[in-house]
Amino acid sequence: MIKNRLKYGLCFVLVLCPVLYILQWQIANITRVNDVSVPRKLRKAADSASLTSNHNLLLNSIPKTYTSGYIVYKCTNTKQSACGGWSDRLSGILSTFVISLLTKQRFLIHHDQPYLLQDYLAPNEYDWRYNSSILTKLKRTNHNLDNANSVKIKKYLYGKKDLNNYFKRNKIHFIRMNWDFTEVFRTRSHIGRDVPWITKLHYADIYKELFNYLFKPSETLSRALKAQKRPRSKTACAHIRIGRNPTVPNDPPRHQQPMDILWNFFDRLDKDLYNIFVATDDDRILKTARDRYPEDIIDTYGKIGHIAKLPEEQKGNKDIFVKMFLDFSMLINCDILILTESGFGMVAAYIRNTDADLYCWRGPELRPGSRYTVHHMFKWPLLAPSNAFPIGSRV
Repeated sequence: MIKNRLKYGLCFVLVLCPVLYILQWQIANITRVNDVSVPRKLRKAADSASLTSNHNLLLNSIPKTYTSGYIVYKCTNTKQSACGGWSDRLSGILSTFVISLLTKQRFLIHHDQPYLLQDYLAPNEYDWRYNSSILTKLKRTNHNLDNANSVKIKKYLYGKKDLNNYFKRNKIHFIRMNWDFTEVFRTRSHIGRDVPWITKLHYADIYKELFNYLFKPSETLSRALKAQKRPRSKTACAHIRIGRNPTVPNDPPRHQQPMDILWNFFDRLDKDLYNIFVATDDDRILKTARDRYPEDIIDTYGKIGHIAKLPEEQKGNKDIFVKMFLDFSMLINCDILILTESGFGMVAAYIRNTDADLYCWRGPELRPGSRYTVHHMFKWPLLAPSNAFPIGSRV
């Protein structure tokens, strides 16, 4: 009896195994077809839907009507306080824009340090250009709200006090701010109702949506970008901020790794496919790149400099401002992007048109990352002060 059962059981297993194998093979083939052909279309549709959804979140937060008053991001040639570099200015624009939404006052940008912003970035979907004619209509007040001077206002930004009592209506409020206070805004009790995209979008998508909503290349910048020769279909880029060097002597020391790490990475690329682009604060690095890749390098017009750390003799040099915008435009359109620790490169990664092939240069390694993880890859907070984060980490 037992022998018969064993015999039947063995027969059952011998019959079942091939059947299971055939079924597994069929399922694998079905899965393979679905993974390769169908999701490719679905992925594009999903990405497009996500972009549309993110954009609508932003658009739906714009007031249909404004109260009497203006919230003006200010970066002018006065000596009240420093505007910071380009990433500091974008962070200040973001924070000031959110304040305008919370108070339902019209948002403007007054930026002429060192030159008019609209000469390089034009309004896209929203006209943010400041016109001094509004000064004849309303009283003005100035707010210096960089991190060192923002302690008083934080209780209003947190929502513990009414923000409208700080930024009273029927006035023009000029705000000088160079930090991102998104985490502070996220603690407000009704922020999900007032500015829903602050709570629903990742930092990368917040910056990308706001930048594209406010800005597009001006005619001057567009002509300069079109004039660049790009003999190949793709571009591999690096943003290398060294810190103190003969080109930018007023910056603290930063990245000190051997440059062979970068050159070896570029050397392995298919030169029939990739252009090479290097944005840097050191003329010596750019010269090495030109000498090493004379047929592959894309060179932007202008002079290297840091717009927040210019020596007196360079403050009137428009070529520094031009090169900054050209370099930034190149970085946000790179197919491969390598970053050192810098807010300039990190914001470019946020706004970049792809999430693929991003590397953060940490120590001797080029570590793979994405626009959603880049802010975790470096030691220090680059866009906001560490004491501005009352809860958790950035999301």
